[in-house]
Amino acid sequence: MNIKLLAKIPRNFLIFALSIGVCGMAFAATPPSQVTGVKAELVGDNSVLLSWDEATSEEGVITGYRIYYGTHSVQKEGEVYDDEIQVTGDRTSYPIENLDYGKTYYFAVTAEDDELNQSLNYSEEVSVEIPAKPEEETTTEPEETETPAQETEQPTATTQQPEQAEPQQIPETTEPEKPAAPVIDITAPVDATNLVVDKSDLKDHSTVTIRWKKSADLDGDVTDQMFFVKKGNGNWDNGYSIGKDLEEMVFDVQKNKDYQIKIVTLDKDGNRSNGATATFSTETLATSGPGMIIPFAIAAIVMFFFLSFKRRS
Repeated sequence: MNIKLLAKIPRNFLIFALSIGVCGMAFAATPPSQVTGVKAELVGDNSVLLSWDEATSEEGVITGYRIYYGTHSVQKEGEVYDDEIQVTGDRTSYPIENLDYGKTYYFAVTAEDDELNQSLNYSEEVSVEIPAKPEEETTTEPEETETPAQETEQPTATTQQPEQAEPQQIPETTEPEKPAAPVIDITAPVDATNLVVDKSDLKDHSTVTIRWKKSADLDGDVTDQMFFVKKGNGNWDNGYSIGKDLEEMVFDVQKNKDYQIKIVTLDKDGNRSNGATATFSTETLATSGPGMIIPFAIAAIVMFFFLSFKRRS
């Protein structure tokens, strides 16, 4: 009797361990694939056309891409590019203009899906050398040379002076008006307002609800909002696009952390607002979130059957 009971124990605990592992895997999130096929082509004196292959996502839908670029190559962990551009939709190419003459630029791309996941790694880095600024052609007018005056014989008293012809009038010419230079918008959009963090669901669900009032969009050219996060004394993350109309979102948090969040508004000319910020902490976070309920429930069921079998034996 005792030998039979001991033989059952390892199998029950094996079922318990496997059930916890399976439940843990169910909550894992798979980011989009790494972007491949990145190419950079010089299409003007100081403009580059960047293109790449379409990325894939196992758990969501690809909603856009993020272009990183700068004048320094990024090869080591912790290094970052100077600038970035958010590309929404299914575009797989993007022009980058007004780059500095005489410099080499480096480019990389990542993908984003509708679950706010981003590729774990940059794409393969590509580079383009921007040639030196072409010199402007200048023209010089030829110098006028004086011609020696021809000596003429003085007419005698008996000869008549020839009639002098009136000088012909040369019509005045007017230069064509130069077209006005295009107006460049350098005014940043106004920030979002009334940014608040609702922690009423923090204890039960390990999440907070973030609400705000989007930018007033005074010029009617707002195209996107970027959401950034900083934990404790760390650095701001790379941020991600949340669309120009969003005014509420649910954000997953960790236990006993100090958070700082920022919402930056962008317009069609690439101008950015200073960013609306808020801070909060998660000291009231529950010791076990919703992801632990199912594993413990399965464990309780396994132990119930184990004890019932033991009593019958």
